[in-house]
Amino acid sequence: MLTRSEYLEHHWLPYTMCEEDFLTILEYVALRPSNLSTSSEKLIRSLLSSCELFEALMKQMYVEEFGGGKPLIKDYIHAIVADSEFDQNQTVVLKRGVDLGARRPLAEIEDGNAPAWWKAHNEVKHNHSKNFEQGSLRHALDALSALYLSNLVFARKIGTYWKAMGETEGNSDVDVPNDISHLFDCPKFETRYHIASRDSYYPPNDDLLSYLGL
Repeated sequence: MLTRSEYLEHHWLPYTMCEEDFLTILEYVALRPSNLSTSSEKLIRSLLSSCELFEALMKQMYVEEFGGGKPLIKDYIHAIVADSEFDQNQTVVLKRGVDLGARRPLAEIEDGNAPAWWKAHNEVKHNHSKNFEQGSLRHALDALSALYLSNLVFARKIGTYWKAMGETEGNSDVDVPNDISHLFDCPKFETRYHIASRDSYYPPNDDLLSYLGL
């Protein structure tokens, strides 16, 4: 299992950089229903980057299942479907563009069926000019929200693992990333800790009650 610092460096930090790039795009393409089909080179790059990071995270999170092989998207999907920690209907709430409604980026996932944003990524990656329209705001947004949700799951797994190992030094047992997203939230995603501000956390209820002597 990765240490918390390894996770933050290799997975959460790249996510935040990808999110920052996407927020820059939103300065020119507003998050509105009428713009969801808008395509551009920058949106394509965002889609490809999110999917590349999603793939890297999946490979690391399920490294024991995949071993040293080269997993495919069908393998990632099978791992997600079989993982009780993944709620495929988990909603990701937007902090901007709220009139779009909450996203459910993994709702389409089932064995043998990749989500639309991944299919769009494949089409653009392998034939950019022919499938340019697949690099849309909708697909880029959903790919990024899937990456965000997957990061939450991985952070929780890592914190839970190190807590079970009795390791708490350096916030090893913290089961959330070290900062909030400026675009997404998952208010129904359950964790022991909650982010107060960057690198600052509200302690779990059981720890707080113990501290207060209750």
